[in-house]
Amino acid sequence: MSLTNTGVITGAAITGFTTPTYTLSADTAPNGNTLSAYVSVIGGTQTGVLAHSYSTPFTRSVTRPSSFRSFASAVLNGVTGQYSKVPYNEFKTLTRKAAAYATNQYAVNEKRETLRLYANTETFDLPNVKALLSFSSGYSVQDINNYVTLVTTGSL
Repeated sequence: MSLTNTGVITGAAITGFTTPTYTLSADTAPNGNTLSAYVSVIGGTQTGVLAHSYSTPFTRSVTRPSSFRSFASAVLNGVTGQYSKVPYNEFKTLTRKAAAYATNQYAVNEKRETLRLYANTETFDLPNVKALLSFSSGYSVQDINNYVTLVTTGSL
């Protein structure tokens, strides 16, 4: 099993975009628990959207825990019969997309559990903000079964 880090991702439908697609190329991950890719080609009609470059990154990373915790280490309270300190594992996704906030001035917006947008990119460079949302949503929908396998088996 492997999450998608190469190939074409169909972006989610967003007003102003016609059949948005994003071609992924494998990237070097920062560690063995992370799978990384970058958007090398923009497809469909997405006027103003930029593919990945050094100065305008457009990337996706998925990270699994460096060491898995099991329920066996949960602590049972002998008085209440309730478990406390139940361990957990965190799986993280990060989508990064540069967008301009002024002429030739870029900030890298991020989508994690929450969406972080730099002020004024949503009005000055809306196409690239839309691309961040379209790509990450399309990726999540298209690869959802593999993501379920990741969180249930830990296999990248």
